[in-house]
Amino acid sequence: MAARQRPLALFGLLLLLLAPSSEAAVSRADCAELGFTETLVCSKCDRLSKAVGEAGGQLVQECSECCSEDHAEDRVLAKAHSAEVEICQ
Repeated sequence: MAARQRPLALFGLLLLLLAPSSEAAVSRADCAELGFTETLVCSKCDRLSKAVGEAGGQLVQECSECCSEDHAEDRVLAKAHSAEVEICQ
């Protein structure tokens, strides 16, 4: 019985090795054609998903396929160089 399962296991392994990964399935040119830039980070796709909900399923999926993982230090809130505060009375 083990001898019969070996070819099946080898075939499954071969499929895994030859199947394109989800990251490699979409090229940078494809992403640019969809309107996504090289600077797109995945946290923006997460925000998009929350904003459009299930209605934007395909858009969110395409965004997720074109984004790059952002690092924890990139998620720090941006600091303003200066600010002007007006107090109205």
